[in-house]
Amino acid sequence: RKIEKVSDIHSTVNKMRYDFVKIDNRRLAEQITLLDFKYFAAIKKRECLGQAWKHRNKYEIAPNVCALIDSFNQMSRWVQATILLAKTVKLRGRLIKKFIKIAVELLSMNNFQSLCAFHSALSSSAIHKLKHAWTHVPAKHLARFEDMRVIFNTQNNMQNFRKLHREAHAPLVPYTGLFLSDLISIEEGNQKHKDDGTVNFSRLMRLSQAIDSRLLLQRTGYEFQEDLAVQSLLMEDFKINAKLDADYIYKFSVDVAKRDQPVKKKNSMLAMFSRDKTLKTRHSKK
Repeated sequence: RKIEKVSDIHSTVNKMRYDFVKIDNRRLAEQITLLDFKYFAAIKKRECLGQAWKHRNKYEIAPNVCALIDSFNQMSRWVQATILLAKTVKLRGRLIKKFIKIAVELLSMNNFQSLCAFHSALSSSAIHKLKHAWTHVPAKHLARFEDMRVIFNTQNNMQNFRKLHREAHAPLVPYTGLFLSDLISIEEGNQKHKDDGTVNFSRLMRLSQAIDSRLLLQRTGYEFQEDLAVQSLLMEDFKINAKLDADYIYKFSVDVAKRDQPVKKKNSMLAMFSRDKTLKTRHSKK
């Protein structure tokens, strides 16, 4: 039975991959959120200290923070690759629209981690340069994407995005990049010891409060049902795309953008010659 179940899931995954654009956007967003929350909920306080996620042995001393960071990169790469691998420019436009709609769902679920990953992918030069594909995205979805860009405006230390975090209620998946950059700011902006050589407890308290306020969100999970087929699709695609780096994706997008260009009309001189020939034929018949 177990083998049959695995076989069924594999068959379903293949069908979904073949007709990905028709998969329900809410369904995808729910499973993405469950995966993100699983990584986030596993983070231990000690992983957040001393910038452990930047050390050589980071996967040993901060495995769950690293898993969440890797997941972000995988998600962003997946969005880019899915769009670029579309067979036609029209389908590429439909996929851009689809990912914008999934991003809207992620926002409604307070999944700021993957929301940022989607925005990063859609705003990347590799996707931004697909001018002809973007013309197939309806105006209302382009407007939604512009709203998303306002959220991620980098002015005033990402004020809009920070406000969104503060005002949101659990369940919630915070954006790792924002959280970790705040910890770095506290650690590097304050000395470990005071001038008299004693421990700077104020620094320790600030670090502890910043970490606790985020990890407190681990207590409230999402009540979505797990969809093994969708999760398998995502994990398989992540593995397939694992070796794609930013340079390869960009070079590939250059080729795709060229292919997307509409076929040029006949040379104007040939068109004129053809027109003159038609007029002469008509005149001779008269």
